[in-house]
Amino acid sequence: MQAVALINEDDEQTNGSYDRIVTKLYSGGKMLNEELLRMKHAVINTRFCNDSKFADQGWAAKYGC
Repeated sequence: MQAVALINEDDEQTNGSYDRIVTKLYSGGKMLNEELLRMKHAVINTRFCNDSKFADQGWAAKYGC
């Protein structure tokens, strides 16, 4: 079985604070970011909502931006 992941990097946060890259990650037809938020395995750090290109998307608003 082969796994395929699609990554969409946040162009507004390319420097990667805390040595990380902000992305949307898709696998198996699902956006894993939203799945992690829905299952309460992750939270949105609202401090970065003003700087993220993802902040105005429905899933981000639903979980805190």
